[in-house]
Amino acid sequence: YSVQIRQGGAWQVLQDWEVASAVRGGDQSNHLRVECLGPQMRFWVNEQPVADVQDSTFASGSVGLLAGAGPTQDSAVVHFDNLRLLVVSE
Repeated sequence: YSVQIRQGGAWQVLQDWEVASAVRGGDQSNHLRVECLGPQMRFWVNEQPVADVQDSTFASGSVGLLAGAGPTQDSAVVHFDNLRLLVVSE
């Protein structure tokens, strides 16, 4: 996995590519959870924490998911479903 933002047509890496044992390969499903509070972003895969990054580039905006092959793979087939966005107050 990697965490990146896109600004002005360019990608900025917030978390370099990492291999996480929490990520299931093959045709297995993965559950992704992201919590954002101000500049703090925390990421979980299958209920296991994988990344904790801070970035204050955007105060508001859109959410997007992008999936693809890692740097050592030629291709990937990815399906997303059951996307939920929740706004929680402190």
